[in-house]
Formats: sequence, C-alpha cells, structure tokens
Amino acid sequence: MVETGDTKKQAHADRPVQLRVGEMFPTVRFEPIGKSQVWEMAALARDFNPLHLFSRSGPECSRAPLRLHPLWLTSLAELGIRSLIPGAVVRELVMEYAGPAYLGQPQAVAITVDAVGPADGTASLGLTIVGPRGETLATGSARVILPSGPSARED
Repeated sequence: MVETGDTKKQAHADRPVQLRVGEMFPTVRFEPIGKSQVWEMAALARDFNPLHLFSRSGPECSRAPLRLHPLWLTSLAELGIRSLIPGAVVRELVMEYAGPAYLGQPQAVAITVDAVGPADGTASLGLTIVGPRGETLATGSARVILPSGPSARED
C-alpha cells in the first residue's frame, strides 16, 4: 500500500508535467514488507541468500530482525516516483545504501526535483529513503522521462 501526503502536488497523466528545480513532492509512505513478499522477491530475483531470508543464527536468532535485500529499497524508490508522476519512465536509478531495512518496519521515500530538461522532457530527481525513526536507509538519484499529456505511455 502506498500513501502520499499532499496529493495536490501529485502529477496527473491527463496533462503535461511541469516541475520546478527544488520542488519537493509529498513523502510517499509504504506499509511494512511481510515475510511472504520477501520470499516472492527472492524467487523473482533468484537470490536466495540466507542473509535476506532468515534472521541471524545462534542465540540471538529469536531477537534479530530479518534484514531486507537492498533491492527492496530500490523498488520502493521507483514505486514512489511512479506513484507521484503517473506515466513517468524511469531511465536511470542509482542508490547508495546507508543502513539496513528490516522486515515489518515501514519505510518512506522523499523525492526532490534536482534538474529539469525542458528540451528533452526529462527530470533528475533526488531520492531519500527513511526508516520508521527517520533514519536514512538510502539516498540516490533518478533520471526520468516525463509524461507529456494524454498520449503519454505508462510502462
């Protein structure tokens, strides 16, 4: 489930997107990721690394939360972009991970406009993913092709 704050800034696919450098979108909040979703992602990515599927072994096993694969944070960044700018096509997405995300904890994505290329209809976005206590989990950037109105394709 995706929840955004102020939907007045949310783009609509039926009109051209006009962004301003420095503009901040409403924060996109995501519900906690569940264990079944973790297994589905592992199958999709063909990555069954025990680090991302099971809690730590040993005495602390029952107390240690499951660390989510960093791919989850990348996925949330793209989903945040697509929920705020319907019809946008993400062409490049670069993430730097600052800390782990854990099973059962909510995450949120903050997106700012870093640059706009009016000639080619693109924008560069700054991304910050935060955990439940506001700690930074990842930062990054994305280059997107903006929808141009009713004829914009949604991938």
